[in-house]
This record gives sequence, C-alpha cells and structure tokens, in this order.
Amino acid sequence: MNERGMLDARRMCATVLVALTTLAVRGPATHLAAQSPPAPEPRFEVASVKPSPSPSDLIAESVRAAGGGRASLPSYGIRRLPGGRFIASAVTLKQLIVQAFDVKDYQLEGGPKWLSSEYFAVNASAGGEATPAEMNAMLKALLADRFSLRAHIETRQAPMHALTILRSDSKLGSVTVMASVLRKKDFRTVSRPEKSAI
Repeated sequence: MNERGMLDARRMCATVLVALTTLAVRGPATHLAAQSPPAPEPRFEVASVKPSPSPSDLIAESVRAAGGGRASLPSYGIRRLPGGRFIASAVTLKQLIVQAFDVKDYQLEGGPKWLSSEYFAVNASAGGEATPAEMNAMLKALLADRFSLRAHIETRQAPMHALTILRSDSKLGSVTVMASVLRKKDFRTVSRPEKSAI
C-alpha cells in the first residue's frame, strides 16, 4: 500500500452511545400477549450503589487519618472476586459502562458531563460463581436499573494513522541519525519499504 493509501485508510470501531434518563421518564415495560416473554437477563442477587469520594479524596483522607504517620493507601477501582462478587470503589459511571460493555474509553460517546466526574461505590454479589461475560451482563442490568442507562452499539468509520519504518533495515535508529536525515529534508534518499510495521 502506498503512503497516500495509508493516510486514507480507515478503521472500524464499535461505539457505545449512552443515554441516561431519570426513573420517572421510564414507564413500566409492557409485552403483547402474543409475544413470548424474553429470556430473563442475569442479575446480581444483591447489589449496593452509593456515592463515593474520588480516589484523590480517599488518599487525602487516609493521610489525614494517619496523622503524619505511615498511611495505608485505600484500594479503588473495579475488582471481580471469587464467589461472583463484584466490587467497584471510587469509580465513575463511565468506568462502569466501559467495564460492562467491554469497550475502550474512547469508544464511549454521549451521556451527561457528570458521567466522568461523579464517583460511586458498587458492591454486588451474583450469588455464586459467574464468568466475566455473565458479570458484565449483570452489570449492564444493574446500570439500567439504578441509573436508567440506555445504550446501543454501532459501528463507525474513523481515521487511522499507519506507522511505517523509513529505514531499509527495519530498525528505528538513534535520534541523531534520524535528526540528520530530517535536517537534509531530502526524503528521496531514505528508502521506504512497501510493507508497514505496526
């Protein structure tokens, strides 16, 4: 592929679009009598969702509590424990959504500003062992129940940058060698292999 083709290359990425509404807006789910009820989605047996201080506030509080002595750092983040336990401490709703839908942070689009500024603590139990996929499905259901989360997944085209090696020996080389090549501004003397090395 030539250099221009590399610059014009596109990649597909899954994007999760998020819409949060209040519980008052959601009405009761209704099913037509002729339809069979959908299979029940997996849910946590017990779950608690509470507002939480940010990680930096937790650390500052721990240092203050130590009174100048050695402070133990609080644990925060998302953890899956044996027995189907799910614990998230000082995490944003955005982090929980990224976990539930198994996407990257940049693939999440939409939602209110507080999605990444308000922190929560989640303590939930599946009531037994659960696979990571089952835990994610339970987390999706929890987010739909507690935050009225509505989301859909779509595929979009996005620009892609391709890194290519200019040297024929496929090595990056030292900074001084590359700087001298760039100073010459004569890129015709540098061989450009057709294959890309990413």
